[in-house]
Amino acid sequence: MARLIFLPENKDTYLSRRNPLAKLAALIAASIIISVSSGLMTLWIALFLAAVSYSAGIPLIRRLLSVPAILIVAALIAITGYMSSSDAVLSLLEALSFISLFSAAIIFTGSTDTVDLASSLGRLIAPAIGTRAYSLASDAMLVIALLPDIFLSSEEMLNARKARGGRFLAHPAANLSEYAISLMKRLLSRSAALSDALEARSFSRSRERSAPPFTAYDAIMAAGSVGAVVIWISMS
Repeated sequence: MARLIFLPENKDTYLSRRNPLAKLAALIAASIIISVSSGLMTLWIALFLAAVSYSAGIPLIRRLLSVPAILIVAALIAITGYMSSSDAVLSLLEALSFISLFSAAIIFTGSTDTVDLASSLGRLIAPAIGTRAYSLASDAMLVIALLPDIFLSSEEMLNARKARGGRFLAHPAANLSEYAISLMKRLLSRSAALSDALEARSFSRSRERSAPPFTAYDAIMAAGSVGAVVIWISMS
């Protein structure tokens, strides 16, 4: 289920209709604001992100629960914070701040198509570096597209190992090395299949691609994100 975090919901919502660059600006702004916030403001930011996600049709809690490692890291942050400060509330808020950063990324990936993002980035930097901009954007798009496949392959291999009664605790070094090698072979095989499929469709990395229009609403969203960061930092 962890692979779901990197996939868009494909729902027609107010957030999915926004230009990827405007949403990228909002993601950067949210990350900065979360990083410089402290105290109860962290709680209000988390509630705001939860409201945004569900109004945009993104099941935030389900996606967070699909990545237990993130929750484990958050728990470790809370535990180590309490050990150093002996303040339970402050420790929980620090863990919540970490989860909020991850939640902002979930909202972005859940409402943004990777193809649209790559095309928009290519158009943005093309005036500076020419056709190389589309090559770089295509590479970024392919890397993002492969992320769900990494989790899918890992999950399938773990389930197959469990079905055969395999355990990592028995000879952990040998089992982990065997698992890592098998996973790399599987990913290389799938990458080769993707490469063949793209080649068969005459895919060109440097080809100019159409990007979603940047509307007045997108400009307001981007400008508002920058303004929010400036105001937040000046108030901190």
